[in-house]
Amino acid sequence: GSDGNSIQLGDVAANAQRFQFSSLETARSTWPDVDGVLGQWFLSRFDYLLDLRNKRLEFGKQEVEGNRAALRVREGRAAVSTSLGELILDSGAARLVLFGVLPETGELREMLTLAGSQSVGMVESRLAIEGRNVWRGSSVAIPQREAPGIAGLMPLSLFRAVYMCNSEGYVVFE
Repeated sequence: GSDGNSIQLGDVAANAQRFQFSSLETARSTWPDVDGVLGQWFLSRFDYLLDLRNKRLEFGKQEVEGNRAALRVREGRAAVSTSLGELILDSGAARLVLFGVLPETGELREMLTLAGSQSVGMVESRLAIEGRNVWRGSSVAIPQREAPGIAGLMPLSLFRAVYMCNSEGYVVFE
């Protein structure tokens, strides 16, 4: 990798960026047209709307409707408090992933991630944010906990759009 880089996307730019170089083999197996990944190091400097329905990223302050929640930074990543604990917001996760949870069935499988592989199972979950039911279904259960205080990963694909207001510390889910 390298530090101290400058990056510009359209009208937004950021200095002192850290780049990590990788083959992106795992990411390209799911998204063959991916050229790179924008990380929290870059995105946390801006307010932005991730429009998952129309596959667009729009930078800048916006007024959006939807469920609003306090945005926290945990281990350098964006997180929100939910009925399942503090969940990291993850645009690359395909399913809700819960750490430190035993699977409901004894059958474990290997899940390939960008960081390696994990033994996982499945568990039924109900997700609520700010008292509003958002989703329920099967979640990936990883018996070991990644880091203290982090309950898992919440895929942004559960929503039509997500607005990250880093300047005021909140997120809106539509």
